[in-house]
Amino acid sequence: MRFGKLALSVLTVALLGLDASVSQAGILLSLVSTTNSVDLSVNPVQQFVIGVRAQADSGTQNLFGYTIPVDLRNPVGTDTPPGWTVLSVTRTPSFGGNLSTSSLNPAEGDVSMSETRIADPAPTTVPFTFTTTPVTLFEFTVEVSKNGAVNGTYFASIVNNGSLFSLNNTFDGGVLPANQISFGTVSIDIVGVPEPSSFALLGFVAIAGFCARTRYRKTTLLSISK
Repeated sequence: MRFGKLALSVLTVALLGLDASVSQAGILLSLVSTTNSVDLSVNPVQQFVIGVRAQADSGTQNLFGYTIPVDLRNPVGTDTPPGWTVLSVTRTPSFGGNLSTSSLNPAEGDVSMSETRIADPAPTTVPFTFTTTPVTLFEFTVEVSKNGAVNGTYFASIVNNGSLFSLNNTFDGGVLPANQISFGTVSIDIVGVPEPSSFALLGFVAIAGFCARTRYRKTTLLSISK
C-alpha cells in the first residue's frame, strides 16, 4: 500500500501516559535503518526499512501511547527526497495498541504514526513499561529509484514540533516535559546516480564517435572510387 507523502521526514512522538508512581526517567527516541548506504549503480531500484525506537534513558518509564511524525530530510528544501517513496508502515506488536497513519504537508514531514494502549476502561488501562533496552514501535519501507534520485547524504529525523509532537504522561493527555525527551537521527547515503554532466559527456563522445565513423566511411569510399 502506497502512502506516497506521509509524514516520514517528521517523527512526532506523543507518548501517552506515565505513571506518577514511577521515577521520572527520560525517554530516548531513535531511528535505525537496515542500511546506511544505497548504491544505485548496482540496482536501479532499492528498498530499505527505517525503524522508530523508544527506551528509557535510565530506570523505567511508563507510556500509554504516542504520535510520531517522521521527516525524510532532503539536503535542500522540505519535500520528500527526489526518487524516494514511502511504500508501507507497519507496527511491531511490542506496544500492543491501535495504530493509525496520517498525512502531513511537506513542511511538517513525510509520515506520522499514532498508537494508543487499548482503554477498557480508560482509568485502569495498563501502560507499556519501557526500560533502557530499545523497543521498536513501528517501521516503514522506503523505495529509492535511480530515475529521479540524487547523490547525497539524507537524514530521517523526529521533528519536535509543538503542534505535531507530544509525549503524554497520563492516560488523559498530560504532557511529558521537553527536558525529559531526547532525539536521535539516522543518515542514508545515496550513491551511484550519474551526474547530469556525465550524461552530457557521454552524449558528446557518442556524437564525436559517429562523426569520426562517417568521415572514415566517406574517405574509404572516395579511395575506392579513385
